[in-house]
Amino acid sequence: MKIENDRSSDKKNPTVIRVVLNVPTNDGLFDYEVPEELQQKALPGCLAAVPFQNDLMQGVIWKVDVIPETTSLRKIIQVIDAIPVLTKPQMMLAEILSERCLAPLFECINLLLTEKFRKLSQTQFTLIKQQPLVQGAQSTFLSEDKKITIRKQVLAAFPDLNVPITPSELDQVVGKNRWRNAINSLISDGFVRKDTVFQISDYKPKMVRAAKIIREPNENEWSKLSRIDEKNENRKKVLRFLLDHAYAIPLQKLSEVTGAERSDLLYLEKKELISIIEIEVWRNYEFNLEENYPSEQISLNSEQLHAMKIMEAGLQNAKEKKPILLHGVTGSGKTELYLQAAERTIASGKQVLVLVPEISLTPQILSRFQKRFPEKAGIYHSRLSTGERYDTWRRARNGQLQIVIGPRSVLSIPLPNIGLIIVDECHDDSYYQTESLPYFSAVQAAADYAKLCHAQLILGSATPTTAQMYKAEQSEWKIVKLLNRATGVQKPAIRLVDMRQELKAGNRSVFSRLFSQELETTLSLNKQSILFLNRRGSASYIFCHFCGYEFRCPKCEIPMTSHAQNSQLVCHFCGYSQLQPERCPACGHAEIRHFGTGVEEIERILTVQYPDARLIRMDAETTTRKGQHEQMLTAFARHEADILIGTQMVAKGLDFPDVRMVGIILADVGTNFHDYRVDEHTFQMLTQVAGRAGRAQEKGIAILQTFQPTRYSIRAVVRGDFYDFYRHELQFRKEIGYPPYSRMIRLEISDPVSGKAESRAYQLLSDIKQLMDSEQHRATKIIGPAPCFFPRINGKFRWHIILRGPDPLPIVSKINTEKIRVEVDPPSLL
Repeated sequence: MKIENDRSSDKKNPTVIRVVLNVPTNDGLFDYEVPEELQQKALPGCLAAVPFQNDLMQGVIWKVDVIPETTSLRKIIQVIDAIPVLTKPQMMLAEILSERCLAPLFECINLLLTEKFRKLSQTQFTLIKQQPLVQGAQSTFLSEDKKITIRKQVLAAFPDLNVPITPSELDQVVGKNRWRNAINSLISDGFVRKDTVFQISDYKPKMVRAAKIIREPNENEWSKLSRIDEKNENRKKVLRFLLDHAYAIPLQKLSEVTGAERSDLLYLEKKELISIIEIEVWRNYEFNLEENYPSEQISLNSEQLHAMKIMEAGLQNAKEKKPILLHGVTGSGKTELYLQAAERTIASGKQVLVLVPEISLTPQILSRFQKRFPEKAGIYHSRLSTGERYDTWRRARNGQLQIVIGPRSVLSIPLPNIGLIIVDECHDDSYYQTESLPYFSAVQAAADYAKLCHAQLILGSATPTTAQMYKAEQSEWKIVKLLNRATGVQKPAIRLVDMRQELKAGNRSVFSRLFSQELETTLSLNKQSILFLNRRGSASYIFCHFCGYEFRCPKCEIPMTSHAQNSQLVCHFCGYSQLQPERCPACGHAEIRHFGTGVEEIERILTVQYPDARLIRMDAETTTRKGQHEQMLTAFARHEADILIGTQMVAKGLDFPDVRMVGIILADVGTNFHDYRVDEHTFQMLTQVAGRAGRAQEKGIAILQTFQPTRYSIRAVVRGDFYDFYRHELQFRKEIGYPPYSRMIRLEISDPVSGKAESRAYQLLSDIKQLMDSEQHRATKIIGPAPCFFPRINGKFRWHIILRGPDPLPIVSKINTEKIRVEVDPPSLL
């Protein structure tokens, strides 16, 4: 598509819009004139194609009828979609995120755009003149043989004159990025033209063949079909089924229901009784973990009825619409309350957004929503195919879905009329985005979004964070407590085992005597066990016993993890891997030792000790393929395995009635991290894991093994007393002046050169101090600069500065944070 370079006409009052582009300049905001023929389509939230420099770019129309800063404006080329891709509340949320997270507005908008709309323009190169290597070519490029060779390879990649090729095609022929200097030279010499081509979408609807009834057979035709014949019987079934349905039925489904073959359908089509056509079907991935989830409402107990009454008040009355913190012990029936609140919301004509942590951690809640609302609930997350995600997006925007469920990316779904937002397991740190800009908390974003949509917000957890509970108390949120299990069964008995005493008694196994005894009892009763260890692989520390050499990641300097199954040493931070060596690379001896047991080693030990037990191991290595996680849980739900071994994937969201025992193999994993929330994380994780036991009619047991039996977070888990832990943690935070009694901003500086990272950190400190002195920010404290807990990751050295005070945001907003990672209210200081 040709780029319009014409400036505004002499029209007195042209319509001017402000468009957000994916460029860092000016926060991505640029003004354009709207041609008269596009004025009715240029609405806020719509995608538009606009000229930018010498390219064509796509952007989001942000404002209409703006006062331009200049009289010389370029015109937009096209309004891509008449329906906005962002709703008004989403646009307002992007502005809030930009301000709160100190992130460019275009980054916050990208967060809320489905990937189908992020990159719709593509660069193409076209050969417009042959024989560029003749005398007189101006390029100095020709003086080096290597560059001539690459240039020839680039020219050979073009199929013909005026036939364009893409960067990805050049990557395949010449090598990734090796062609860039050559192509720029060819463009400069006038032999190649660079164009930006705009594609509205490469999405292709999923089409299938389907049958639709044309007319009902007459009496004579029914008579012929009634003759005793298997084919006639199937044909009658087809006709009766289609007569009961006014719409086209996919042929595959029709064959499954009636047993009809292709020849039967062709016969009926030839008789002009049915029509075979192509229809679009929605891609909608479904979780099928269990068949016994109820499709109807479950009767609520007295605690749940009280909670439901409070929720209904918020759903029905705007004055009662304060956020609700649903604090319910594991197994207290929070999910049933979500389902019934969603049902009431849908009945009122509004839609529901359900946020869950990492999709692999909470499959059962997804399955229950799909079972209760089979045609109304959609799922959206990164493990779905692009088509599945895009179909969910389209159905939601068109109002064809009433419920959408997913992790923090679900905020990108433009539901037009949200009445309820649910955040399940609201304590989980997975809700904080750390991978890319903007670095933000999806829990806080959901609270802002609910307010913008005038929707009821429900935050649910058995272990809310200290900051969440404190905010609920101080902000007069509605705190709803479910202190008992919904079934009336008592919470599991939690038995603490001091592993130091086990060693003194001569037991050097990873399993204590009580642990082994209860596991054997559970197996003898034909019940199930879940064994938890938050450590992947077979060993977490590998070194040479002769010289002391430690096997550390060359990019991160962090100890590598041994994976015996594929004989690999793996860095779980950057993904670097290598084969396990037979000899020490430093001294050449074969004295390689492995310490620190992981779930892979636990699986090996159990296989030896209990050869008849059926095992499933669930961790990042065993759930790489799509659907593997659900397949494992389905097998466990059907009691096709006796023991489920896993990392944090088995810590929450699982409800299996046959699980009698939960075994926490080592409660101390992670307690050595120097982070102020380490005890909170420990309490949350262990409480969630222990809660998987005894969720049906029989009381279960949880065995908690530890080398730190006096640690207060571990003692609180054994007592099952959240509020005792909360008061203790609150007092600790108050004494050190940490959140929730202050706000924090973490500034991270990283560089491949250690000295540069350090010097940049101290220069940043100087800038901060100068600003704080000039504006008298006496209440804000500075921590650092200091190396991060993990000082080097993926080849970059890391230093950080932490600001702690009532509101350090105004300070950071006034300093240059280019190439600095800024985390506002970070979940971790590591």
